[in-house]
Amino acid sequence: VSACDSYTWNGNTYTSSGGYVGVFPTSTGCDSTVNLTLTINSSYESTITASTCYDYFWNNEDWTENTDTTVVYTAANGCDSTVRLLLTVGTGVAPLTETFDNDFPNCWDQPDSAAGEDNLDWTRNSFATPSQFTGPSDDVIGGGYYMFIESSSPAQYGDQAIMYTNYIDIGSLTNPELRFFTHMYGSSIGNLTIDMISANDTTNVFSKSGDHGDLWAQERVVFSSPNSNLISFIITGTLDSNSAGGVWAGDIAIDQFEIREAVPNDLAIIAAAVNSDCELTS
Repeated sequence: VSACDSYTWNGNTYTSSGGYVGVFPTSTGCDSTVNLTLTINSSYESTITASTCYDYFWNNEDWTENTDTTVVYTAANGCDSTVRLLLTVGTGVAPLTETFDNDFPNCWDQPDSAAGEDNLDWTRNSFATPSQFTGPSDDVIGGGYYMFIESSSPAQYGDQAIMYTNYIDIGSLTNPELRFFTHMYGSSIGNLTIDMISANDTTNVFSKSGDHGDLWAQERVVFSSPNSNLISFIITGTLDSNSAGGVWAGDIAIDQFEIREAVPNDLAIIAAAVNSDCELTS
């Protein structure tokens, strides 16, 4: 007999391979001796502990959320092989705010400029940018960090810097809002766009161009709930040139990137007084 893990016979449970003897009475009252040659095969249990920033392909599935799951296979010896997956996905849970004050955000990403996927990188910086008359002199709050595009040489007209956020779970939000600050100051400021990715659909949710002065501007984008609670954003800055053909005065910066519950519109007309000569339609 071959069995997995244990075998019960003649009132005994055996967990080891070997030879065993059982003596039984026959109908005539004589002994009937039975020899058992037993092979015990072991079941297997293993655990895969993994972490990923975006998705993890396992067991012919693409996993995009924190997971604790078990799959049972049949091993070559015919016994169960149980595999447990403990997966941690670098997903942020809204509401959340990224201030850039604690290094480059975990599980955010930038394409490889050296490989030609984009032309420039976003740079984490504090206080002023290297060039005068462009870029911020500090972050929004003061004394912290922000992300910006350094547009000085060797940067050229039309160059792009792309930055990807991690996945963000907005399932707890009723009216999700993207709120952040931009600093677009300089004679050659180009274009800043933000696209939202949800279930493989990409939608542009923000676009702003040109010089808006030496100040941080608050941007608020209320978006309808997409077809998935997991979303991410693509932040793209594109360089322009000024009247002299220079691109150096094109430092675009962002700070305080936040996903939150939108402040509800609680304005309402509670009374109206009009001149007696006025007529109002329905």
